[in-house]
Amino acid sequence: MGRLTRLEAMGEQHVNHKILDESKLRLTKLANALLRLDKPMFGICIECEGSIDIERMRIRPESVRCVECANNL
Repeated sequence: MGRLTRLEAMGEQHVNHKILDESKLRLTKLANALLRLDKPMFGICIECEGSIDIERMRIRPESVRCVECANNL
């Protein structure tokens, strides 16, 4: 295997590990969202305590911040 090909393979492996790590994190957040589903705090922003838009919750049910508060991070 040539040097460039080896470097490309290492770079691709790094990207794959990052994607896997992000997927594991989202899975954990989704599991936590399932635990909150029947609780009053589900769908309530942890910053402003306002309601999180239903469309946001449909797309990202693990959300704990409204769009406005998430954008202020």
